[in-house]
Amino acid sequence: MRSRLLTGLFYLQHAFGITDEQVVAGWVENPYWQVFTGEIHLQATPSIDPFSPSHRDKWLGEKGVDELLAQSIEAAKKVRVVTKKPMASWCAAGTKDR
Repeated sequence: MRSRLLTGLFYLQHAFGITDEQVVAGWVENPYWQVFTGEIHLQATPSIDPFSPSHRDKWLGEKGVDELLAQSIEAAKKVRVVTKKPMASWCAAGTKDR
């Protein structure tokens, strides 16, 4: 299984707070999600079993999730997709509910 697909689905699942089944169904319906996960051509059927993303949680673990997020933020900062100021307010807003 492609790691970009799993990582992308994992990110989308947590960003939108949805289940494994919902992220796979959303991936089929949303071409932007497909491009985000590395697809070049539109896919009309899922290329992954809806239950496969939960297997990723076992090998990634909570520390792995934190590391994945940190690496993603650093990569976005390097290519100037995000800046420190908006990130600080976004992170603060994301911790309100915790």
